[in-house]
Amino acid sequence: MIKKYAYKLKFLLEELEDAKEKSEIAKNDLKFRLSEIKKLIRKDQIDQFNKSVLGINKEKKENIFEKNDKKENKSMPGWAKKIHKKITFKTHPDRNLNTEKEEKELITELYRKSISAIDEERYADLIPIAVESRISIDYFGKEEEEAVINRCKEVEKEIKKIMKSTVWTWHMMNENDKMKYLKNTVINMGFDIHENEIKEILRRKPKKRARNQRPINNLRNRL
Repeated sequence: MIKKYAYKLKFLLEELEDAKEKSEIAKNDLKFRLSEIKKLIRKDQIDQFNKSVLGINKEKKENIFEKNDKKENKSMPGWAKKIHKKITFKTHPDRNLNTEKEEKELITELYRKSISAIDEERYADLIPIAVESRISIDYFGKEEEEAVINRCKEVEKEIKKIMKSTVWTWHMMNENDKMKYLKNTVINMGFDIHENEIKEILRRKPKKRARNQRPINNLRNRL
């Protein structure tokens, strides 16, 4: 039964990763548009724009683009220590030096995911990693099964939260909807900017970040 939940968690984690990636792209795009609009706002309207559009609070230094989730410290359960040891033994790059390139990349990615799961205290994520690594989990019992089920619920909540966010709404919009959104947000709120200026800003392309810039939890230091 646990294998069924392990596969479910695996697919949910992939869906979450995809949602996060799309959300990050949308966030950067929306941030770029609003920052370009801000340059055209009259100086006497900047504070109001920061507060009502960007949601920036000068005292708390918060805005709609920042994450405020608090992390709870969790003690690592015994089963997680055991399965992580098995995953490390099987996927550590030093043990796969003679493996073909494509397979080696997949194995190294599993190793990276296991390190990330430990660092971020997402211990249940080790179970689908173990399945992908062809490590038997048949001996797992009720405690491990409950951990996976609870983690599935957490991930589902995370996905729903992303899909209710402003940046996800922006991601789902077409160009006409984006124009309406910015018009309603900026012009209809009384800011001194012309509709044609918003159209021009929507035509602009933000600078693209170089690929693979995200940190990978100091993987190199662990190899």
